[in-house]
Amino acid sequence: LELLTRRGSSQAIANFNEDAVQTETEALQVATDLGAKDLSNVDAAAFYTEASGWLATALQSLGRNDEARRAGEYAMELGDKVLLARPGNRLALHAQEVNASVLTGVAQNDLQVAAMLKIAKRSADISMTLYNLDPRNFASQANLGSALMTLGDTYSFSPTTINSFH
Repeated sequence: LELLTRRGSSQAIANFNEDAVQTETEALQVATDLGAKDLSNVDAAAFYTEASGWLATALQSLGRNDEARRAGEYAMELGDKVLLARPGNRLALHAQEVNASVLTGVAQNDLQVAAMLKIAKRSADISMTLYNLDPRNFASQANLGSALMTLGDTYSFSPTTINSFH
């Protein structure tokens, strides 16, 4: 499960998005078979949320925003449950960071400013949590910076700005 999830994330990062969709879909099935969705296996649930994040990333890159939104929103809900069972679970937090980033982008693509602002705030909060757990971690520093920049950009959207896109 971990290898599938990591392979899919590598494929998504390298822009092999169709391959990433296939790999992460397989990872989601394995995680489901292991008890992810009913939380009978909390570790599998954390991997499910991570795989969903990379699936959503690939789907967004392919322009499949509705599918990316569904995958990301479900993963955020499941991730919340994992974090209730295991507060501070780094994999679940990272998965939520990935999913929140994708959901912010999907909302931006669809010009849904209110949704974009809401999820961008949550993304920044998640990134701050990860940063506070390990402030010397370069990835946490970079992800927090990115989340804060996205939040700032989100505040720059106004009805006037949105109308200028049409």
